[in-house]
Amino acid sequence: KRVNDINGLYPIFYLSEGDQAEQVIKTIEDNEGIRALVLAGKVHGGGPGKLVSYFTGKGLPKLTVPLILVPGHLERSDIDSFQL
Repeated sequence: KRVNDINGLYPIFYLSEGDQAEQVIKTIEDNEGIRALVLAGKVHGGGPGKLVSYFTGKGLPKLTVPLILVPGHLERSDIDSFQL
């Protein structure tokens, strides 16, 4: 509802089985409407998660959409104030 209130669209959720990174790539390739891959960083340390590590490394050339990384420590109000 919140996304719809902001831009008149409804988000679509995709569920897949298999390797996470491979499924993300396949989902993007199979759906022309996907315009970006948005990944959030961890709130607390410990290094980047599996998908962030993959897509900022060897997986980046496999993406056909922009990659957007959101630092995990940002407050919702900070994110809402971004103009993309």
